[in-house]
Amino acid sequence: MKSLQIAFPDSDGRLGYGLFVSGQSKAVSGNPAIEQLAAKLLLTDIGTDLQNPTLGGSLRERTAQYVTRDTLRARVSEIGRSVVLVENQIRSTQAGLTLPAAERLLSIDIEKLDYEFSTSAWTIRLHLRMEDGNVRRVLLT
Repeated sequence: MKSLQIAFPDSDGRLGYGLFVSGQSKAVSGNPAIEQLAAKLLLTDIGTDLQNPTLGGSLRERTAQYVTRDTLRARVSEIGRSVVLVENQIRSTQAGLTLPAAERLLSIDIEKLDYEFSTSAWTIRLHLRMEDGNVRRVLLT
């Protein structure tokens, strides 16, 4: 069995980011590829890709900011904008490609977006809706 971990708490309880895969890995295609692309783009900070400096959703930057009850609504809005930005980036990239409906993104919806004050941790669950009607899920914690 393989597992994929994108965000993890460190020993001080702060949220760290990385990509850890256990088990054998291989190139993916189809829906798993779109899940990986969505997660990668969300975690890419805008301006860090020299080939395409507008690429990314800067989710790390948005979730690393200090959150209070007064700033929570603003942080949630910023995360929502990141998701919309990445959805548009993927759809724009796919527009020039010939892909089956099972691999073509229709939309990204936020299923769950929670912040736990006691642990300073975000839980973000996304639905990736494909043109063939299937839904893929991405969990970022």
